[in-house]
Amino acid sequence: MKLNTVNLLVGLVIAVSGVFYLGTYIVDKTQYAIEIRLGDAVDTVTDPGLEFKVPFITRIFYVENRIQDFDADPGSVFTKDKKEMIVDTYSKWRVEDPLKFYQTVRTVSGALARLDDIIYSQTREILGKHTLVEIVSGNRKEIRETISINSRSCGPLGLAWVITGDFISASIKFISLKNLTSSAENITFNLFIKKFKKK
Repeated sequence: MKLNTVNLLVGLVIAVSGVFYLGTYIVDKTQYAIEIRLGDAVDTVTDPGLEFKVPFITRIFYVENRIQDFDADPGSVFTKDKKEMIVDTYSKWRVEDPLKFYQTVRTVSGALARLDDIIYSQTREILGKHTLVEIVSGNRKEIRETISINSRSCGPLGLAWVITGDFISASIKFISLKNLTSSAENITFNLFIKKFKKK
């Protein structure tokens, strides 16, 4: 009788431990968590700590909540006077609304693909409105800010909607210029690059 009682208690402890293990999860302070039940997002957790879930039918999708860097591949851009520039951009962003993030892009790679499209498009559009001389001798800070502002607010398919609103900044990391047609352009552009690298 004693042995049966002990076995019953051991079995009960194992069962309770199993249910507790399967029915709980931990959210780190660097993460958001989304509960996905039978394929649908049912709850979002933004505070760190121990949380409970329905075992077996619920899975947890974690999203980074810290500021993240995105270093885009270099892209070709033409100035207003048809000079081809190779521009390497980077940006800082973070997820503000994890539910919308999951519903729109699902993954970080999906968000980065959208970021790449938006920032490259805005960089190409803004630099395409300026001549080489204007870009070299003009206000580079103003150009960077314009690219950032336009990337934040580019309509219903804009960055705020895509990654849900905390796009922080976009900037130009490196520029090279193809097919300079004169030594004066070469000298001017090289001076610009020296100043650019000091910033």
